[in-house]
Amino acid sequence: MQELRWKHGWSEERLAMESGVSRSTICRLENQKDINPKIEVAFKLANALDVSVEELFFW
Repeated sequence: MQELRWKHGWSEERLAMESGVSRSTICRLENQKDINPKIEVAFKLANALDVSVEELFFW
């Protein structure tokens, strides 16, 4: 997910703002400390980054 965020030129804070997902959740996901996000979180992040949920987690 970090590469997709970078591709947009976004910080964790910007992705948090665009997706409505907390920065701490984004950080945990990017550092693989949380590998099972809620489906609503996955969809919010995918929508913000304009990718499918599959692309988000299998990039």
